[in-house]
Amino acid sequence: MKKYRYTHTDGEEQIITARFTKKELTMIRYALFIYDDSCMNEDNENTESDMLRKASYIIDAKCRLKGVSNDDYAKFVDKYIP
Repeated sequence: MKKYRYTHTDGEEQIITARFTKKELTMIRYALFIYDDSCMNEDNENTESDMLRKASYIIDAKCRLKGVSNDDYAKFVDKYIP
């Protein structure tokens, strides 16, 4: 597995790979569902939000295939989302 050196804006360096961790996948899942909820709260629902919803369900299925459970998701929300 190829490793890359990533430098944060504060100067801290970190070695990363191209693979997503469970935590990162959970963050993506959370962001998609929050974005989908905000789109659906608008008055003008359109086909774009339907496409986003379908894509978010695919991401959700892939997260489950990678081992991200609802328990992992709940723990992430409890720990990082105020």
